[in-house]
Amino acid sequence: MLIYLFEKENYLRKRIVKDETVDNKKAVNEQKEEKMEKEEVRNGESGITLVALVVTIVVLIILATITVNIALNGGIADKTQKAKILYENEEKKEQVVLQNVIERMNEIEAKVPAEDGAKDEEPVSKTENCIGYYADLDGDKKADGIIYADLAIGQETASNWASNDCGVFQYRKVTEGLKEYIKEGEEGGGLGTYKAPMVKEIAGGGETERFYVMALDDFGEGEYSWYYNAFDIDMGIGKLTDTDKIVEGTTNDFGEGKTHTDFWIEIYSDPGSPEKYGALYDNDIWSMLQGKLKAKGKEWFVPTKSEWSAFGNMCYARDGINVTEGGKYGYGIGSSGYWTSSQANEMRAWCVYLPYGDMQNILVNSENPSVRLSTTF
Repeated sequence: MLIYLFEKENYLRKRIVKDETVDNKKAVNEQKEEKMEKEEVRNGESGITLVALVVTIVVLIILATITVNIALNGGIADKTQKAKILYENEEKKEQVVLQNVIERMNEIEAKVPAEDGAKDEEPVSKTENCIGYYADLDGDKKADGIIYADLAIGQETASNWASNDCGVFQYRKVTEGLKEYIKEGEEGGGLGTYKAPMVKEIAGGGETERFYVMALDDFGEGEYSWYYNAFDIDMGIGKLTDTDKIVEGTTNDFGEGKTHTDFWIEIYSDPGSPEKYGALYDNDIWSMLQGKLKAKGKEWFVPTKSEWSAFGNMCYARDGINVTEGGKYGYGIGSSGYWTSSQANEMRAWCVYLPYGDMQNILVNSENPSVRLSTTF
């Protein structure tokens, strides 16, 4: 009986061990199968990704090939170039049309009837001599000065206005780049009883100002010295020795008025000038003019000897404004003379006496002459 039980126990133990072994093998097999399934899934996903990449590359290659073919066959490049050329051509046409419109508007503006029955405005041609016309500098239909030189006409040969040889003037004719002007409907006045057409500047011309204009009134209300202390009364000598601005009597210095004026304004404001040329004096013209040379939108200046001569010649040649015969002073022209911006020597400057048709050099400390300004427009 004992032997039977012992054998029975051994049998059960072996059965249990066998069952455990079978279970273990089954579990291992299940793990292997699960691992194989995961590998298969992963391999499948990699395959799909690789296929998608290949397809994408093929599509991109096809698109690139199509684009290059279009460009090479005159597609995008040609159309872009044609569009650019077409745009540029249209832009040029628009500019031409716009310029024509502007010119037409200027013509119409010049012919618009003036109010109150006045004459129509009309363009000033390049061949029309405007010397003796009045100038409306700011477009307010009022005369601001009188024209004494016209660059479109010119004074090609030297002319002498004064009773001596010191009234010489000459200026070249300008044919290109001049500004444009119109004659206003109303005549201008202001220099005595003298009446004449009045001109103003309009848009559409060049950059060069055509006319030299003299103010209708004197500067200030008094009479001035040129540079009072530049002449040493006790020693009888002048101090203006190294200015390099001396103008001989027969020298033409037309067109130098602004240059001369700017030079003497700068000399007079130089701190070293009192010691070099003489103490400053309140009644000197270069003191009185400091900061007062801008008006009516223009830069004004003291005319030179030759510019004053051109003005004198204009007065002499115009009926009703002739101030050079018989000492006529009824046109706002001073009888005591006018300073020029031209230096004669180390102690003298040039002075014009219009009623007598005379140009003289006088001491710079003389306090009789007046000042009248000029400008260009």
